[in-house]
Amino acid sequence: MKDTSSEFESVFARRHPVALDALVEHAFVKVVGTVRAIDEPLTAPLSGRPCVYYAFTIEEKVSFGDWAEVVRDEQGEVVIADEGGRVRIEMEFAERDLSNHASEEVTGPFHGPSDALEVAFARYEVEGGSSLTHAYRAIEYVIEPGDILVAAGIVHTEPDPEGGAGEGFRDARKRFVLRSPNEGALYVSDAPSFRT
Repeated sequence: MKDTSSEFESVFARRHPVALDALVEHAFVKVVGTVRAIDEPLTAPLSGRPCVYYAFTIEEKVSFGDWAEVVRDEQGEVVIADEGGRVRIEMEFAERDLSNHASEEVTGPFHGPSDALEVAFARYEVEGGSSLTHAYRAIEYVIEPGDILVAAGIVHTEPDPEGGAGEGFRDARKRFVLRSPNEGALYVSDAPSFRT
C-alpha cells in the first residue's frame, strides 16, 4: 500500500470544511461529518466488527518484498451527516487514510492464520491459504456508525432513495454524493488533524 500521508496533508490543509447544507454541485470541497447507518450493519470479514463499510484484501507474497493481490472485497455505503445535511461518499475509487483497521500476516507453518483468516480463506476460495506453503497478508479497513470522517472530492447529486417522489422526474428528491474528480482522487480520512 502506498504512503499517501503527504497527499492527504496537501489536500486537506489548504481547504476549510464546507457545511453539508451549503454544498454546490460540481464544486471540489472538503467536508466533515459523522457516519450514519442507512441499512443493517455489515460484518467485517477479518475482525468481525459491525460496520457500514469495509475494504478487505488478501495478498500473496510472490517474491522478496513483492505482493500480489488475490482478493479485493469492498462492501457498504458511507453516508455522513452534520447539523444541516448529509452526503454519500462514493468509496469505490477513494484514497483511504483510516486508522480503523485490522491486519494479519501468515508466513508459514510456525505462524499460521487465525480462525478468522481461515474463514476468510474459505469464503474467498483462496487456494493454499490454509496449507501454509505460501505467505499471505490480509488487510481490512472498516467504517463504523458514529465515526467522524473528513472527505475531499467533487459534489454531484443523485436521486435520494429515502426521499419522496415529486410529480415528475425533475421533482424527485435528490441527495448529494461526493465522487473522485475525472483525473484525481477522492480522499477519505478519520484523522482528527484534518477536520479543521
